[in-house]
Amino acid sequence: MRTLETQQIELQELRRRQSSEVREISHRLDEARRERSEIEKQLEGQRERNRRVELEESEVKVRLEGAVETLRRDLEVEPQRAIDTPLPELPEGTNPLARQRELERELRLMGPINPLALEEFTELQLRNTFLEEQLEDVKNSRRELMKVIKQVDQEIQSNFAAAYADVRDNFTKLFAMLFPGGTGRLTLTNPDDLLNTGIEVEAKPSGKNVKKLSLLSGGER
Repeated sequence: MRTLETQQIELQELRRRQSSEVREISHRLDEARRERSEIEKQLEGQRERNRRVELEESEVKVRLEGAVETLRRDLEVEPQRAIDTPLPELPEGTNPLARQRELERELRLMGPINPLALEEFTELQLRNTFLEEQLEDVKNSRRELMKVIKQVDQEIQSNFAAAYADVRDNFTKLFAMLFPGGTGRLTLTNPDDLLNTGIEVEAKPSGKNVKKLSLLSGGER
């Protein structure tokens, strides 16, 4: 009888320990389930963040490709060159974004840009250079012509002065022979300008006052 009671007590103790272990295991299982649920939530959140990052990465990639295309099309600049170009200095206290908006507004006020402006400007530069060279050639030719004209004028004046001196002397002698007792001479109307001067004939037949040829009578002439 005592043995049965002892066994019963041992069985009850064993059952108590097993129940306690079951409760402990159940508690640990519940904790594990809660941890798993929390981890799954964190994992889902991480997946959502990854999806957003991938979406943003795709958007950035598209924007980057658009920026590269704009650089090459509008500015004819490779991306690396644009990256290596030093940033312009901004006045102290100037916000870069505000400055960008200001520049964009100024561009809009300037109106549409002529895509052929650079090509036209280059052509005009070449045309201007050509015309300047032509003008310089004309100036050089003009200077050379002026030198030639000056030399010709000097030669004409020299020849005219020599010829005039001979004719004047011969006229004086011839007049004295034709009109004994009379005098005649040639004078220049503008001796300071031999290229444009005229020649005046002065005659004084014997017994008459000095007269210009135009004032003599027909018979005297």
